[in-house]
Amino acid sequence: MPHVVITGASRGPGRAMVPEFLQRGWTVSGCGRSPDAMAALQSECDEPNSFLAVDVASDESVADWADHVIAQNGAEGHGSYSRTGVSTSRDQRCHR
Repeated sequence: MPHVVITGASRGPGRAMVPEFLQRGWTVSGCGRSPDAMAALQSECDEPNSFLAVDVASDESVADWADHVIAQNGAEGHGSYSRTGVSTSRDQRCHR
């Protein structure tokens, strides 16, 4: 069965992609910032699909999630979708 990893699966385009992949028979591993949204999504999906809250600002949290995904599904993936955000904080500026 093909496997896809989706970051930002709690809402927006990432959330919208989850049922599309499931309908096509893919296994989905997803993460998002909201523990409540990830728990709700997990309750809607059978295993081996997996949805966990991940603090993407924490290398340890991301590594733990990656280890979980690999342990459950193996290291070979068939697709990924990464949802990124934009920071408007003045403390986080890009410098050239």
